[in-house]
Amino acid sequence: MMTATRLQQILIHTMCVGTLAILGVSIAPVADAQTCAPGFVVNQYNGQCLAPVVTPVINGIPCIARNIGICSSFLQNQQSPRRPQSSVN
Repeated sequence: MMTATRLQQILIHTMCVGTLAILGVSIAPVADAQTCAPGFVVNQYNGQCLAPVVTPVINGIPCIARNIGICSSFLQNQQSPRRPQSSVN
C-alpha cells in the first residue's frame, strides 16, 4: 500500500514530465520544409523567405561587417586604371 507522500511524489513527477513534453513541442524549431523561390533564402528563426541581398565582393571577399577592414584595404591599395597609349607615326 502506498503512502500519501509517495503518491504525491509520483503525481508531481508525472506532471513535470508532461509539462516538459508540452514545452518541448511548443519550443521546437521551425521546419525547413518551406521552399523559397530561386535566389531567396529561408530564415532560420521563423521559416520565412528572405529576399536576396547583393553584397559587394572585392578579390573574392564579401564586404560585410566582419570583413570591412579587409575590403577597405583592398580599395585603398588598388592601382589606378591605366589607359593604353598609342601613337601614329
